Amino acid sequence: MNDPSIQSTMETMLEWLEKADLCWQRALDQVDLLQDKLCDLKARCDRAKATNFKSLQYVLKQRILITEKVLKMYDLYADVKADQVFNLRIFLMLNGHDFDNPLIDDIFEEIIEAEYGEDWRRSRY
Repeated sequence: MNDPSIQSTMETMLEWLEKADLCWQRALDQVDLLQDKLCDLKARCDRAKATNFKSLQYVLKQRILITEKVLKMYDLYADVKADQVFNLRIFLMLNGHDFDNPLIDDIFEEIIEAEYGEDWRRSRY
């Protein structure tokens, strides 16, 4: 880790990890908001159906479809960002970076051990 290029690479990877984690958290927040909005729209559509208010039903069904598609898009984006965060954390852990949260480190170490074997630490050097 004394090589300046390796240090620079690790710092760059940490910056990417922070950005990807922030994007992932924001995407999850948006998914939650969209799920709430979808629930509200469906409830409004059910009320419009119960009162036989057809013009409002049509508008609400369109909004439901649009919200479902946007929700699916954000869900896929959140999955991509989660994969990025996971891969960057694995890369950094394999190269000796210690994270602050020991619980998360244990989970990632178990996943890495399952993927690369129990002596993955020795194979780094």
